[in-house]
Amino acid sequence: MPSRSTGLLLFSLCAALMVYVMGHWTAIIDPYVINDDVRQQLYWMQKWSDEGMFKDDILTDYARYYVPWGVKAVYRFGALFMNPVQFSKVVTGILFVITAGFIFGLGQQFKNDLTGVVAVCFYFFFTGFLRKISGGLSQSFGFPLLTAYLFFLARGNLFLSALVIMVASVLNPYIFLLCLTTHILYIVVQYGPALLEKQHASLPPEDTSGIKPIQLQPLRKLLLMHMPILIGIGMMALRYIFLKPEGIGDLVSWAQMLNHVEYTAAGRYPIIPVRPILYEIGMPWFHLFPFAECGPVAGWSGVAIICVLAVFGWIRNGFSFDMTGFRVFGYLFPASLFMWCLSYLLMLKLFLPERYVEFSLTIFFCLFSAVSVLAAMEGMGLRRIIFPWLIVCAVIGGGFRSYQIGVYDYSDQKNLYEFLKTTPQSSLIAGNPEVMDTIPTFACRKAFVTYELSHTWIDKYWSIIKKRTFDFFKAYYAEDPEEIRKFVRYYGVDYIVVRQRDFDRTNLEKGTVYFEPFGSWIKELTKDRTHFALFDSKEFPVVFTGNGVFVVKTR
Repeated sequence: MPSRSTGLLLFSLCAALMVYVMGHWTAIIDPYVINDDVRQQLYWMQKWSDEGMFKDDILTDYARYYVPWGVKAVYRFGALFMNPVQFSKVVTGILFVITAGFIFGLGQQFKNDLTGVVAVCFYFFFTGFLRKISGGLSQSFGFPLLTAYLFFLARGNLFLSALVIMVASVLNPYIFLLCLTTHILYIVVQYGPALLEKQHASLPPEDTSGIKPIQLQPLRKLLLMHMPILIGIGMMALRYIFLKPEGIGDLVSWAQMLNHVEYTAAGRYPIIPVRPILYEIGMPWFHLFPFAECGPVAGWSGVAIICVLAVFGWIRNGFSFDMTGFRVFGYLFPASLFMWCLSYLLMLKLFLPERYVEFSLTIFFCLFSAVSVLAAMEGMGLRRIIFPWLIVCAVIGGGFRSYQIGVYDYSDQKNLYEFLKTTPQSSLIAGNPEVMDTIPTFACRKAFVTYELSHTWIDKYWSIIKKRTFDFFKAYYAEDPEEIRKFVRYYGVDYIVVRQRDFDRTNLEKGTVYFEPFGSWIKELTKDRTHFALFDSKEFPVVFTGNGVFVVKTR
């Protein structure tokens, strides 16, 4: 017969699948409901079923480079069975269930079978998990990889820990670096003294510096166990140093970002100023409690309830808990803080600083909440009475709490997509970049510029996209038809999609048509204009109209 732990694990996995299906049901049944970043990282994979798509397209070339090898391999396999954009929903579900399994395993390290189940229930409510996992993107592998690494490290399995680090090298670069730093710290603390003294003795059971009593391995065996890490380092160097394509450019430096508005909150993505570390510590709680949905009163009420339960539980039990499950964070937290500081100093060279703390803290808070609430229930003698009902309510509530987390409905322009599918496959479509985001994904046509792929942090690439964007808006708001024709001839644009509210005087005067530096530039450009050439159907015949947009054929 299966053990009790096995039964609880199976229950947790089934519950996770149920929560995912409930939360993302609209995405499962509607092809137009997807994660927003799918439109920048996965759309081009539809090319695998038709090589005629997206030829000679700088956006696609960049997106192909941007996606790690491992993610491409996953979708290359999935493309054998279904459209990659829709397969992203399958990947999301699998990763969500896998993460639940490792959260359960981490909860089991507290030597209480029920801690794992309670941890999984909190996992459903910490919506930061599903927000990151949604889309089946590179970042979606962050939580599965980190929880897997912590689970194997907590069990003292160095080979499987090293194997996870190797896999992370082709799926998620910053999780690779975080796990690698954590692992180095672990080896230094656990093996350093013994290696220096050339001893191979067992650690005493009462030693609190380790994750669990382990048998130190001879140096040769230790090196062999860590060969996967060396392979991972080699893969990272090959991918990001030796095989970087020409013309893309490098990550921008601090000096390049200073005094450039596109790197602030008014721009494409708020890179500077860097969010304070205290802000990052509090963020997982904002994803647990309904601050955004129900306001600060409901949010802080939830925080207060958890705090009261935690204090009661820990005091009532005299702090006499098995803390072994937290020991692994003694290595993860210093590594996270170190990588946060290093990535701050080397801004963007190691990606964004917050990535090195948000994953670690979310996992820790999930486990801490589970241990605290279970302690409170035991202190009140309620575990046997209400525990089963609480679990059922948590699963159902988790499904509702997860409803449409990380997915968005883009069906409002499905008639536009269907029309554009009738155009020649080589067509280049221009329009407001925000409108263009969904065109490659659902119409499978090349877009001139998209918001999602307007990545300001790659210098040469951004200089090209920035010029394209200025040139587009100059033609978009032109009074003279000849200016549009010059733009069309120079770039080879076949159709222009016109969003009518972009020409609304109120929007133009607010300078909110697009992010900075374009918004204020457009405001200045159009302040005295009352006529726009694109609205002259004699010069540019309208071939489609609907839902606030129309399409003109330009050549």
